[in-house]
This record gives sequence, structure tokens and C-alpha cells, in this order.
Amino acid sequence: MKCYQGGPNVAELTPGAIAELKIRYEQEGHNDSPGPSTPPVYDAKVLPVDAKGGGSMGLRYLAVIFGAVVLATAFSYTSVEPRTAAATTAVRTCGGGSIALKAREKRILLRHNEARADRGLRPLCVDPRLTRAARSHSREMIKKDYFSHDSYNGGSVSARLRRFGYDCGACAENIAGGLGAPGKPGPIFERWMGSPGHRNNILDGGFRRVGVGTYTGEFKGMSGYAMYTVDFGGRG
Repeated sequence: MKCYQGGPNVAELTPGAIAELKIRYEQEGHNDSPGPSTPPVYDAKVLPVDAKGGGSMGLRYLAVIFGAVVLATAFSYTSVEPRTAAATTAVRTCGGGSIALKAREKRILLRHNEARADRGLRPLCVDPRLTRAARSHSREMIKKDYFSHDSYNGGSVSARLRRFGYDCGACAENIAGGLGAPGKPGPIFERWMGSPGHRNNILDGGFRRVGVGTYTGEFKGMSGYAMYTVDFGGRG
């Protein structure tokens, strides 16, 4: 399995590069006006890398950060909540049991299934293994202060899912991060839907299982920053 990824890690973006992205963002006519404690939202698109065999492209964003990885048996390609709510809600799992989701995790799940229902697609059910993997990755990105689909030790998405008991024949991952209003479930989901790679993952009829995980902490010096990870799987 090969994974083709494009664009730099957030950690590689220097202050000068961030300033340049902000200028480009403003020149393109975006008028998001963050409050004084909220970092600006940059739609800074990095030159994509074509995915051999898939023809897809990778996109990376800074401040509200996005990334998507699609994994298949032959190839992979790349196309990532604010403060964690204390309340949880029990939802039904794929196997008929129940699992407690944080309020924002549940909201992201609902938005996924609403979008799928609007297009005649079957809903995603919650897989506990994918949920544990997603939560672990969001936590690790905050704790280790980095942003990537790979685990901090360099392990791939598929290796991480296997570590949590899910054998990935065909699976995908979307990750996102944000601070303040841009990091709430609604804006995060809308930006995913506005990005072809992420949208394809959300609306892929071959995916039937999902795990949503969020974690909040300090990221790149920003307190209260939250990461989302959404892992998709097939029928297995």
C-alpha cells in the first residue's frame, strides 16, 4: 500500500510563511473577521501532489487545519473541535451496543449522516474501534504539538487502526483543528464539505462505519485548541 501526501506539516510553517498566507487569504477577498483572541482562518492552499492510481490531490490548511487520507488495498491518497464538552450521550454502535459520545462528537456524526441522507446514502454507524483510534489520534496531535495523518512515531493510518483492532481493507480519515468559532462542529463540517477530498470521504457509499474523536488542549501556543479526527471504514 502506498500513501501519497502533499503539503507541509504545520510545524514546518515559519512565521514569515504564515504572514504570507494571511496576505494571500485577504487578497482573495475572504472576509472572515476573527475576534482578538481567535487566530485568523487561512484558506492557504499548498501545491497539490497527484496521487498515482487515484488522480486525487492533497490540500492542507492553517489555523483551521484540514487533511484527508483515503486508504485502499492498492493505493492511498491525501486530500484535517474546540473545547471538549463534558456531557456525553449514548449512541448505538454498529454491533447493537452503545457508546458514549461527547456532544461535539455526536454533532459531527449527525452532520455526516444528514449529508448522506440528503443524497440517498445509508447512514454511518459508530464503530468503537474506530472511535478509540480517532480519539487517540486527536489527543496525540495536541499532546505532541504536531499535525499529521501519521502517528507521532511515524506509523501510518492503517497501522494505527490495526493497533485498535480494526483491519483496514478500505478506510479513510479526515482530520481538523480549530480555535473558537471556526473550530465548532458546524464550520468544521462545512469546510470539509467544501473540500473535494474530504467531501468524497464523507459521501463515499462504500463506507458504513465511523469513529469520531475530539481532544482539546494547547496547540502551537494556542490554549483551548481542539482537534477532530474522523475515521471511516467499510463493512468489516
